[in-house]
Amino acid sequence: MIGVNAFYELAWEKNTPYENKIKAEEAVAELKELIQVINKPLIFTELGFTSRKDTLFHPWQWPEQTSEVNYDENEQVRGYHAMLSAFASKPWFAGLFIWRYYAYLADVSQEPIWAFSPHGKLAETYLERAFSSPWAADPSPWPWKQAPNF
Repeated sequence: MIGVNAFYELAWEKNTPYENKIKAEEAVAELKELIQVINKPLIFTELGFTSRKDTLFHPWQWPEQTSEVNYDENEQVRGYHAMLSAFASKPWFAGLFIWRYYAYLADVSQEPIWAFSPHGKLAETYLERAFSSPWAADPSPWPWKQAPNF
């Protein structure tokens, strides 16, 4: 597989209206060219968004580098939705790892509430639904949805 850290900028500038933000199709086109050359499926080794206004403008920005934060869980959901809407329908897209879940989920001391972890936020609910739905790369029928034969 080809592994990519997928912190793609999905907005052209700060304060862009949401309907004008989504640039995920540009990432699809760029990565499709790569997989056509290498001929291997793609996996996001990291995909994450903070829970703050304008996270789609600089999704890679560390919480420590951000000042004057406006907490916004919907922006985190929009980032995941944009990327999954663009990529899950591609048969060459094998999946992703979410940045950033902690081994001990109750330990909230590792980052501010508006940072990357989707745990306990709207994005976690969105991701649960996304991961329980079929993707183009999944085998059909889903073998894990069938009852085992004992």
